[in-house]
Amino acid sequence: MKIAAFTMTYNEPIFLPIWIAYYGREFGEENLFIIDHGSDDGSTEDIGNAHRIVISRDELDEGRRAKYVILFHEALLQEYDAVVFSDTDEYLIADPRKFGSLKEFIQERCTSFSQAIGLEVLHILDKEARIDVSRPILAQRSFVRFNTLYCKPLITRVPLIWGAGFHSCDLPSTIDPDLFLFHLKRMDRDIALARLAQTRSISWSKNARKRKHSYQNRFSDDVMLQELSPFRADNVGALLIDGFDFTSDCARYPKFAPFEGAIAAIPEAFRDAIPGVSGFGDGRPAASIARDLSTEPGGRQNDAGIPRLLAELARLDHRGVRHAGSVGTALAQAWNRIKRSGSYRLRKLRSRFG
Repeated sequence: MKIAAFTMTYNEPIFLPIWIAYYGREFGEENLFIIDHGSDDGSTEDIGNAHRIVISRDELDEGRRAKYVILFHEALLQEYDAVVFSDTDEYLIADPRKFGSLKEFIQERCTSFSQAIGLEVLHILDKEARIDVSRPILAQRSFVRFNTLYCKPLITRVPLIWGAGFHSCDLPSTIDPDLFLFHLKRMDRDIALARLAQTRSISWSKNARKRKHSYQNRFSDDVMLQELSPFRADNVGALLIDGFDFTSDCARYPKFAPFEGAIAAIPEAFRDAIPGVSGFGDGRPAASIARDLSTEPGGRQNDAGIPRLLAELARLDHRGVRHAGSVGTALAQAWNRIKRSGSYRLRKLRSRFG
């Protein structure tokens, strides 16, 4: 079974290497695709055997971002049996007490698409030290909290149309009790605050501000600290449940507005699930291992195993360039068209690939 994973990133020097290490272990680095939204900090230069597609940096609009991901996802499904999309701080983990790997879960359980139980990894400030990214991440944290915002349908074998933020899709969904999305945004106070400073500096579109898309990425430090630090060693037990069973919270979803639910201790079986990254890149020069599709000539794309139909993203309407020099160029052109068209007709995509 061929499975691909992809993400969209901008200046993620901590989370992107962890994302590559985790999903590369699950599916092979050669099946990872990184949409680079104009990173300028060097974080996308040394990416092993993963594929990098560069798109122009501009104001961030979650609606346009969702449309682009939908296009990319549907193209990947032409060559892969299943596709996983996640942000760089989101880690889909099948219960290791029942499945040997995420790939095994997808093979056995995912018939169309799978929706995870969303869990926020907590940093108990008076009990837990700062994260050491060279060590397994969950081995350094004790608790998670159920959060409906991360109960996302991100593993799929069929085309989906997601809404902004990828919290929901156009098909009826049911949460799988054996699939968990561990969200690492709050795993470390210092990392969270540094990342917040960056996301506050991003130019957000008028539409994103009006609709309050990704509003949490524009918090003040004080608000973020309130979000990060409500629990300490002496009060975390108030919401602590026995075991790792979120049935009660799942039963409330999606009948209620977004909410945070029970807290649970992370089972020992999950402790090594998300690897550290001290040996990432093996010290090799970035130029010798990165597959930068935005600059490579078209000839190498077949050698790299890039899905041929990704180039179709440059042909979705009459304005498309019909002979893109590389897959990266094709995708960049598709992105530019989406930026110009706030009313982009996604059904055109379905008819083109149907």
